[in-house]
Amino acid sequence: KVILQNIFSQNYVNFYYIDFTDTQKTKWLFVSAPMPVFFISIVYLYIVYIAGPQFMKNRQPYSLKIFMQCYNLFQIISNAWITFNYMTYGRPHTVIWRFCGSLDELCGNYSEKVLETTWWVLMLKLFDLIETVMFVLRKKNHQVSFLHTYHHVTTFIYLWLVLSYFSHSFLIISISLNCSVHVVMYSYYFLSTFGSNMQRILLPIKKSITTLQMGHITFIMVVAMQGFIPNCGTKMVKYYSAITSINCMINLLFFYNYFYQSYRNVEIQVAAVQGAENVVSPRPPVRRIERLQSRGFYATASLAEKQMSGCWPQRRR
Repeated sequence: KVILQNIFSQNYVNFYYIDFTDTQKTKWLFVSAPMPVFFISIVYLYIVYIAGPQFMKNRQPYSLKIFMQCYNLFQIISNAWITFNYMTYGRPHTVIWRFCGSLDELCGNYSEKVLETTWWVLMLKLFDLIETVMFVLRKKNHQVSFLHTYHHVTTFIYLWLVLSYFSHSFLIISISLNCSVHVVMYSYYFLSTFGSNMQRILLPIKKSITTLQMGHITFIMVVAMQGFIPNCGTKMVKYYSAITSINCMINLLFFYNYFYQSYRNVEIQVAAVQGAENVVSPRPPVRRIERLQSRGFYATASLAEKQMSGCWPQRRR
């Protein structure tokens, strides 16, 4: 009984935590203990899945257009600043072939600056959670997918683990690459808020952004697997490589499923419609247009109808 009390006591958690954490980093917000991070994650899931939908049940969706534009613009600037800091102080291009080296060996006197930048990344991932709340307030519940919430929660917890326990040189290449991709992604989101005409212009780019996301996750996973090489760093490096590889693999599977359902599967459906010989209706059914539009294949229903109208020939007489 005494042993169990010691294991689950707060003192034991703090003792275990301090053993693996630099005392300098414990002064930063959310790094001094694990409980706030997990508490925020639970509250986030409660809001987006229970409290938020109940609050919006009998309400009209909010527009939030100005707020969304400010949010996306802030994300562009923040991710660009973080990428610049890692490029300046971390030299991420050298991490690829010096993966087994420590952060101090790679960055020297700039290692503390790199860790400080990583803390700002943790704060940015906390700020990212607002994005899902906006989906709920706009009644875009189809966008609150398992992939979306899983990605946000695990990234937030993962960054906390990296900053607290696994301050390895690999965090430079993984985070800088991730933030640079987010600059492109949020630039697309920002421009998409300027109406349907802009959305039609950006329509071909949407598929490329998803491909870019899958590509950079694959690259991070491959580089992280260097940690399994014998005599590469300490056991903590191998733990870090294992956690990173598994997390990347799960995210990659979810992103590929989203990619297939949103683009490849829809392309197959459209190709089948184009090859149809005996269709009575001279124009495509509204429900199919809405279904294809909800998957992101068309920017607007009018564009979908225009592009698909030639795919529905009259019955041959």
